[in-house]
Amino acid sequence: MKYRLIRIYTTEDARFGGLSLWKAIVQFVGELKIAARCSVFSGMAGSFENGDLCLPTIEVLSFNRPLQIDIVLPAAEMPFVLPEIEAMVEEGVVAVDNLPVVAHRTKKAILPKHLRIRDAMTPNPRFIHSTDPLAEAVKLLLSEKFNGLPVVDHAKKPVGIITQGDLKKKADLPLRLGLLAEFQARELEEYYQTLANRQVREVMTQPVTCLKADENLLTAVDLMLARNLKRIPILDDDGRLSGILARSDIFRTIARESPNWRHLAERNVKVTGLCQVKDIMTRDQATVLPDCPLGEVLRLMVNENLQRIPVTDKDGRFLGLVSDKDLLGAFSDQKPGLWAFLASRLSFLQVGREYREILERSGKKTAADLMKSDLITIGEDLEINEAIRLMRKHFLKRLPVVDAAGKFKGLISRDSLLRVAVRQDA
Repeated sequence: MKYRLIRIYTTEDARFGGLSLWKAIVQFVGELKIAARCSVFSGMAGSFENGDLCLPTIEVLSFNRPLQIDIVLPAAEMPFVLPEIEAMVEEGVVAVDNLPVVAHRTKKAILPKHLRIRDAMTPNPRFIHSTDPLAEAVKLLLSEKFNGLPVVDHAKKPVGIITQGDLKKKADLPLRLGLLAEFQARELEEYYQTLANRQVREVMTQPVTCLKADENLLTAVDLMLARNLKRIPILDDDGRLSGILARSDIFRTIARESPNWRHLAERNVKVTGLCQVKDIMTRDQATVLPDCPLGEVLRLMVNENLQRIPVTDKDGRFLGLVSDKDLLGAFSDQKPGLWAFLASRLSFLQVGREYREILERSGKKTAADLMKSDLITIGEDLEINEAIRLMRKHFLKRLPVVDAAGKFKGLISRDSLLRVAVRQDA
């Protein structure tokens, strides 16, 4: 394996771009996401060509000590890296040597261990006060397209959090917020009226789990999974709200910070700890055939509490997905009646004649008429980093999994990927 060693002899005081030179070089090499390692060594003593001496005596404990910075990388990367390093070193010596490498191995980690919460969180999030009207919280959630809102006191210190789950349990939210936003103002106002004279504090989850911005990001991920949290308010040093960490923030950070594992493999780096999609996907997923009537699809979604149902042919090949939002569009000319059905929170066995008429009128339509077929899928034998890349690129929360013959095998979710991140980095 053809490798090179770039060795820099410099000092603690050397700087570049406002940072210590050693820190700037370490960050530069890390951000390249190539098969390179960088190490920094501090010397006890040294002499320099300008006549300076660094001796380990009591009088000069804070003297400018010598540093050695080593960068080991494949020879093919040298044309891209060496010129940048030379430009960064304004004080020191840059040397290059051939390095006989017999093996290069690394353990795969989805989430780099050095990351802090502040590296991933969304700063200055929207919030609401505990004494604000509950209807205002719902309107804010609908307008901002997120499902959770920190609740603070007069000092901006979190006292709770209000989520879609809280609204379903304690405020009779008839359907998830993403669908609620699809209804007209008249139907929404009907729901707001049921919240009259109610305050946020009556519904919010309290006490709320919070973390500090300088805590390790893996600690936050572990806590999210252990307590089934989708977002955590983040505090500053004075205990005031400074950010919020959601699962989408973590996925964005994984996509930004993780190495290019495919590139490492191309450089003959042996990566251990690999995990495939089939190892973590959800297998027991209800499916329907393309000729399934929409009334039956709706019944299955309500009774099984599903947001989406895969459509397969009789041989199990994946054809597409029908989502609850797709169904809502199909019933667009019947929304007043559909709203009454949804707001009733009744099972299909309890639905009266009025609601049965809605389903009967939809009987001419099938899953094939409504399903989305131009979907992103992933092979069950691919590595999970490819699933992360696709989900992040296309803003997906779940990804259909197929085998080599195109047969539907299951779904992979953000939750399952985060569990792997904790397990691999433990």
